[in-house]
Amino acid sequence: FLYFIGMTVLSDVISSTFSVDVKSIGCVAKVDETRAAVLRDAVGLSLEVSPVLLAVTANLEDARVVEYYAYDGTCNPSVDHLSTLKFLVGRCDITYEELSPSQCVEYAFADEEPYPTWRLSRISKDGYDHFLACKFKVWEKAIREPDCEAAFRRLLKRGLVYQMFDPNMFPTPPQLVEKYHVKDESTGKVVQLPHPVARCRLWNASTQTFDEVSTQLSGAPKSDEEAKEYWARFLAELKEAKGADYIDAMLKE
Repeated sequence: FLYFIGMTVLSDVISSTFSVDVKSIGCVAKVDETRAAVLRDAVGLSLEVSPVLLAVTANLEDARVVEYYAYDGTCNPSVDHLSTLKFLVGRCDITYEELSPSQCVEYAFADEEPYPTWRLSRISKDGYDHFLACKFKVWEKAIREPDCEAAFRRLLKRGLVYQMFDPNMFPTPPQLVEKYHVKDESTGKVVQLPHPVARCRLWNASTQTFDEVSTQLSGAPKSDEEAKEYWARFLAELKEAKGADYIDAMLKE
């Protein structure tokens, strides 16, 4: 009876918090500390405030299975505390939906140690797929129409970018920010350079494992050979438009 009451309370709280129709609660379990640390960091919770995170798997009326995360500020959450549980709320800055953090894509940078250091993005899979479709054209425009010469030089020397990037959805950690910022000397404005992610993943509540998510931008070369051919053509176009001596000088600096 207590179990039934507890699951009913959880269904009601999840439904009201996330505006979803919960059909049933699958299971409730403690989140392992490695994953809990990623979740706390994403929403700005301290270990003292949330010593234990609970994973609540919900079966929704639309046939989706979603894992939600909650805490009550004690080390031993119980049925008595279910009505006061606070759920972690994520957000997709593309679709403007409030989601469970499990529905947000996680990412890791190749140049952050230890690798992979996983971080929670501010983008859902739907928003992520939209970005995959348009970000390669964003990069092409950035290098064809740079904000300043300093940014253009860095973009040229960095070369082809074919993996997902976005400074707002996939923020660069503080210790690496300097590598991806350049100052426009004429205006004093700081220009953010692309910082491609190396890997992305999404939690699968049904299998209780992560699904790998492709980072390959739509329209970008798919093999090393294609990448070499594309970059050679792209540099030839830039030299035609801006002058070969100018581009060569930029690449040598």
